Amino acid sequence: MVRIACAAFLSATVGGQDSDFMIVYGVRLQLGMPESAARRQLEGYTITDGGMVIGGGESIGSVSFKNGRLAWATKEWTQGFDQRASVDVIRRLIGVVGAQRSWMAGTTTEEHPSLRRSLLVFQCSSNRQIDVSISETPGSVLPFVTVTEYYAPRRHE
Repeated sequence: MVRIACAAFLSATVGGQDSDFMIVYGVRLQLGMPESAARRQLEGYTITDGGMVIGGGESIGSVSFKNGRLAWATKEWTQGFDQRASVDVIRRLIGVVGAQRSWMAGTTTEEHPSLRRSLLVFQCSSNRQIDVSISETPGSVLPFVTVTEYYAPRRHE
């Protein structure tokens, strides 16, 4: 029953996750916006000839313009990451998700008085799922991160 509910949740939420803008470290960028407006909003950063956006001495993303409009943008998510600890987790995630022919993803947040849990769910197949979660306890210094792979036969109900 939980697996069926999760699959229904994922199907319902995938379409709703898109938005027509991206926030890059406090700067709102929208596809098709005038190049002059994008450059003005990014004026605290350096934009290289290749479109890389540099802030604090490192790449924070990139932008590309076509016909005077923003054609695409990227945002680096790895600033401040413990790279050595993250590499193995990301390799495992890519290996499992990448081996699947099709998959769905969705998000949810559970809030309780003593716990907030944000969850990213990859439904890789009818019997394989990966949950990436961050659990936070009020008053606690650090959030707790887990990545869990579930492999179980699909329950028929």
